[in-house]
Amino acid sequence: MLLGKRAIGPAIVTENWLIVPKTLAATIIPLENIVWVYEVVRGPSPWTEIVLVPRQLRTTALGEYMFYARRKEIQQLLDHIEEQRPWIIMGWTPTIMTDMLERRSDVVRYVDERRELYLSGNGVPIRHGAYDPNNPF
Repeated sequence: MLLGKRAIGPAIVTENWLIVPKTLAATIIPLENIVWVYEVVRGPSPWTEIVLVPRQLRTTALGEYMFYARRKEIQQLLDHIEEQRPWIIMGWTPTIMTDMLERRSDVVRYVDERRELYLSGNGVPIRHGAYDPNNPF
């Protein structure tokens, strides 16, 4: 699990996992389960939030994992995730949010199709903030 590990801000990242240690616990996030990642910037503070939305619902509205880090660290995490899993949807738009809330299974299927295309050598990875609102999934 720790092959190629490195620390970025509060997280330990590997090829397949993102681990966020806490005082008496740790959140362990398999990158394979993530379909959407975005940053939440709250004003001029040097701290920002990263949100990772998994394919399965959890107890929160989108089932997301969230934690805070400095903006530079969040950007490094986003770059790492995009490098390891370029088929994941990166960035936030109202359209993505609506689709995740109303048509989650379609979004998951879309990401799975992107993964298959990318791994077959025929797909183009999704770039940060890129999303085709005209794609009907």
